Amino acid sequence: MINSSITKYIWEKKFYDGKTLFPKIKKSQLIEIPIAKATIEEQSRIVKIVDAIYDSKKTDPAADTYMLEKEIDQLVYKLYGLTDEEIAVMEGWG
Repeated sequence: MINSSITKYIWEKKFYDGKTLFPKIKKSQLIEIPIAKATIEEQSRIVKIVDAIYDSKKTDPAADTYMLEKEIDQLVYKLYGLTDEEIAVMEGWG
């Protein structure tokens, strides 16, 4: 969850000044970001996708895992209860 697109979006909107090339993410900032609670089933689906990404990258570091990453994003959006409009903002950002 912490490495998801939505967490990055919230952190950048709330804390990033846009000036630092390699900003440090502080624990105090992460504590302020809401982390959605997933059921065991939802966690399991995400873990399976993460494992597939890891296996692909282990075999070929240049492997294209974009679609798997997008699948995780969709699951995370659902956990946060985002509307189609909010998802459009998330996906059009950055």
